Amino acid sequence: MNDLVLRPLDPTSSGDVVPPFSLMATGPLVVGRSSSADWKIPDQVVSRRHAMFTRRGSQWYVHDLQSRHGTSVNGRPLAEGEQLPLGAGDMLQFGPWRCRLAASEAVRPAPGVAGASGRGTTLIGDPNPGATVARVVERTRSGLGQRGLDALLKASESLNAAADDEAIALAVVEAMHGGTGCPRILVVRPLGPDEYETLAASRIEETPRLSGSLLAGAAAERSVVELRGQAGGIAAEQGHSIVDLGIRTAICAPMLVGDAPDAFVYLDSRANESALPEDATAFCHAVARLGGLALERIRGAELAARHARLSEGLGAARNAQQLLLPPTSGAFGGVRYDYECRPGRIVAGDLFDILPLDGDRVALFLGDVSGKGVGAGVLMAATQSQLRTHLRSGAELAEALDAVNADLAARTASGTFVTLFAAILDPGADRVSVVDAGHGYGVVAIPGEPPAFIRGHEGFPLGVVPDAAYDALELDFPAAARLITFSDGVVEQPNPDGVQFGEEAALSLLAGIDDPASTAATILAAVAGHARADLADDFTVATAWRVAGS
Repeated sequence: MNDLVLRPLDPTSSGDVVPPFSLMATGPLVVGRSSSADWKIPDQVVSRRHAMFTRRGSQWYVHDLQSRHGTSVNGRPLAEGEQLPLGAGDMLQFGPWRCRLAASEAVRPAPGVAGASGRGTTLIGDPNPGATVARVVERTRSGLGQRGLDALLKASESLNAAADDEAIALAVVEAMHGGTGCPRILVVRPLGPDEYETLAASRIEETPRLSGSLLAGAAAERSVVELRGQAGGIAAEQGHSIVDLGIRTAICAPMLVGDAPDAFVYLDSRANESALPEDATAFCHAVARLGGLALERIRGAELAARHARLSEGLGAARNAQQLLLPPTSGAFGGVRYDYECRPGRIVAGDLFDILPLDGDRVALFLGDVSGKGVGAGVLMAATQSQLRTHLRSGAELAEALDAVNADLAARTASGTFVTLFAAILDPGADRVSVVDAGHGYGVVAIPGEPPAFIRGHEGFPLGVVPDAAYDALELDFPAAARLITFSDGVVEQPNPDGVQFGEEAALSLLAGIDDPASTAATILAAVAGHARADLADDFTVATAWRVAGS
């Protein structure tokens, strides 16, 4: 999937034009009014932190951040906590402010043939005061002759069978030609405040010239509008004026998806062409409304299909992943453990395992795979399987990580890595060996002492440096001591204002927990309360402790 670009369709309330924003390969990315937002939209209808874009594999998603006026995709408001997959051509609204998602290469459409998406359209300047753009009142669009009714019926059949946007646009153009006889009819879609692409046209023109005032008026009114001049003519204007083009009358109607214009039907009559029929505005309004309903149907079907594909793939991956996880609590000799693992996006990128080794020793490791979704889940499973194999074959902790790191570095793409905290608990020797491969969230809690992070001995994440050598750190682990480790989804979990849960809050919480078996559940409840919404990232907390008398 190519990188996508958010292209503004509306200026801000102050009249400023927001520059396009590219969704790059990393995330998450925040849209909002705040100066700290990744894409800043200085408009009062947009909340400070309005919505967030996240990427899983090749798919981008958007979810609302409990904004005041909500977020919509193709006219459908997002439910609280809902994450919706996105594609090129989608129209997004942050409150009433609109933008369109386009492929990164679609900066400006190239010339093409009639009916082919991506053909450029040239807008001409605004008319002088002698020419006016006006919404067409109800009484002037009340009549439709038999010719128009027949064309409408045919259009309804064609639009109902249309499978994509181009087929809808072609059906609209054919219907307008059949109902009005106008030789110049176009369906255009905005790519930005002053950019349009031609979806279909009744005649081939290398660069069609249309009235920018008329299109702007149809967008503002959300209804059919006409452009007429004084005494049946159009007043002169500078540049490529409508006088130069000989336009006598022009009509434009929006094709609404929800309450937002997705595309426009445009037609005009020029010098030496027959005048538009009296019922042309009524017919244009009716056809545009049918076309908008057809687009709305297509958008709904596309979103439903995306959800179905996503649910099927992620559901299978999640079921496979669950088979690799140990029971949520248990004991191996003199060591007990308990953990919670909650995926933030259906398939977790976190990995966790605990297994008995020779004697009374127990190995435990928790890691976080770069990226999210199915790809991260597959890498997680491969890393977990290799670690288990090396440790059970008798490899020491650092030796096992050396081998896994070399294999990941050789097999995975650049930028793909695994952070890992691994430990071997030896209750018979009152010791624990730990290796921190760029993870940073391991805590030892010894009775009578405040819990503290194990810091100062971190190595590279797995898969980054092929020949990295890891060293194990030996620590005291007396009776009743606890070893706690968790994913970055704990400390980095944001609330609706963007404030993270934080390391200090985590340590303070750990200091007040008496029962080690309740550690994971207590932290989960605190982090979920802080987030006040669905978890933005994977969440895993694991605790291992000495059994009394061991």
